[in-house]
Amino acid sequence: MVKNLDSIKFYLLTFFVVYFILLARVGNSQTLLFSFLNTPGKSAIFDTVLQFNTKYPDSLLLQP
Repeated sequence: MVKNLDSIKFYLLTFFVVYFILLARVGNSQTLLFSFLNTPGKSAIFDTVLQFNTKYPDSLLLQP
């Protein structure tokens, strides 16, 4: 039973990670997950992403 519960947790975690990556790739999606980013600190997050994208332009992270 415990092993089954661990696999369920693993699949849920994987699902949320994939979901977050897909939403991040979509970009300007106004979803519940991204509503917390509509804060003054939002620019710092996206500045970091922009720096990463300009430093590693061939990466698959957050490309439109």
